[in-house]
Amino acid sequence: MGGTRKEKLAAELERQATLFFLDRAELPGTVLSVTRVEVSDDLQNVKIFFSVFPEEGAGRILKEVYAAKKDFRYYLAQRINTKFVPKIMLLSDALAKKQQRVEELLEKLK
Repeated sequence: MGGTRKEKLAAELERQATLFFLDRAELPGTVLSVTRVEVSDDLQNVKIFFSVFPEEGAGRILKEVYAAKKDFRYYLAQRINTKFVPKIMLLSDALAKKQQRVEELLEKLK
C-alpha cells in the first residue's frame, strides 16, 4: 500500500510542478519539462528533475526554477492534501540529455 501512495504523490507532484513552472518561467523559444519525480519512502523528500530544450537557454531557465523553489513549496501547501509538504530538491536531468545524445547518434547511423 505504501508504494501506491508514493506513486500517487509522485504523479500529483509532477502535475503540480509542470503547472507551476510553466506559468512562472519566461520561456521564449525554450521548452521546460518535468521529466521525473522521485519521492522518498517516508514521503518527506522529493527530487524533481527538469530538462530544458534547447540547451543554450538552460542556465537562465534553471536559475529561475531554483529561485522559485520556496514559492513552489507554498504553492504545493495550498494544493496537495498531505500532513506535511515534502522538502523539494530541484535538479537538472542528465538522463534526458544522455537520451537525446543517443537518439542523435542513432539518427546519424541511418
